[in-house]
Amino acid sequence: MRKLYLALVGFATLTLLAGVNYWIASRHPGVSVPTAITSCIPCHIRVKSETDGIAASRFSKGSHPVNAAKIRPEKLSLDARDCGKCHQFEYTTWHESVHARAFTNHIFAHAVQRDREAWCLNCHTPLWSGNQADVERIIGWLAKGGIARTQMPAFIEQGITCAVCHIRDGKIIGSGKKSRDPTGKKHEVTVDKNLRTEKFCAGCHQFSFPAEVKPVVVYQHEPAMQNVVAEHLSLRKLYSDKRCGDCHYKGADHSLHQTTGEDMREKFQIRVKRRIHKPGEITYTLRTPPIGHHYPTGDLFRAVRLTLFDKQGNELYREEFRKEVRVVDQQLISDTTLRSAKVGESASVTKTLTLSAEAARCELNYHLQANIEPTLEKEGSLKPFIRKLADCRIE
Repeated sequence: MRKLYLALVGFATLTLLAGVNYWIASRHPGVSVPTAITSCIPCHIRVKSETDGIAASRFSKGSHPVNAAKIRPEKLSLDARDCGKCHQFEYTTWHESVHARAFTNHIFAHAVQRDREAWCLNCHTPLWSGNQADVERIIGWLAKGGIARTQMPAFIEQGITCAVCHIRDGKIIGSGKKSRDPTGKKHEVTVDKNLRTEKFCAGCHQFSFPAEVKPVVVYQHEPAMQNVVAEHLSLRKLYSDKRCGDCHYKGADHSLHQTTGEDMREKFQIRVKRRIHKPGEITYTLRTPPIGHHYPTGDLFRAVRLTLFDKQGNELYREEFRKEVRVVDQQLISDTTLRSAKVGESASVTKTLTLSAEAARCELNYHLQANIEPTLEKEGSLKPFIRKLADCRIE
């Protein structure tokens, strides 16, 4: 009996030492030992709650996927096409949205094939689970496309699908004024007043850089990696009561990009004027459509770039509007993003420049992956990552 006792004590000691060894190898040693000890239990309880407990059906700012088994009983479908049989307009507009392409768009496909982290899937296809397929298999489906992609469950391929936002704890939720059954026979709708607000959207659109992504995601306190909601609140404070849904959703339209019925990128204005007696001197004015956060926002690789060229096509001037963070140590280098005085207004910039030669042509483009453009150019895949924001002419 004594030998068994000693064996158990030895095993427990080795297990404890292994845990301590892992803790030392992680970033946890930055925390004092007493604080770490008192934090172990709360942290591990949080992880259990989020992955298999009461928080498993909630957005987590990317720390875990949404547990599909927790959000609905068997009778509720996770496939957006089933929702579209009754909600045709909602489905059609959602299908055009960036939510529908969150997992399959070329930007994410390129990034996840490079980084190969489960953490990336938690926001871009929140209903994924290792029970259906492991990370490598899911990334393989995405990389191969074609017939291989048909093996992928619909609720993974569909990204931010209907069920991600509209099913919680077996109930279908909406943002209407009262609970309702729109078909009279299919299902009831439970009202959630937060559905169209920044509180709900922050579950994916507001988080810091991760200190660790394995075995669980641990975020640093700052700086923000995705800062959309904080930007929105900074503009809204004291000036406006507009919320996320007031701009990104018009009635049942789920296309997201529509603010006045047109793509936002078609609403940018750029005016470049020469001085008559000083051909090398120009004044430009850039004006955005009405915005509710900084622009560009979200991914830190995004940039609005104004470029001026001479008659021979040589670059005379380049200016970027963006937030730049040094990824190695997460230090903010600069923030020149365009921002309005308050939510729902346009941002504008006017500047006078003296150039080395007369400007003959200009471009205003949205660069979706500005940081890695040299790599994309070598791969021959740069073009899809650059989009024209407005026609730029020199007067």
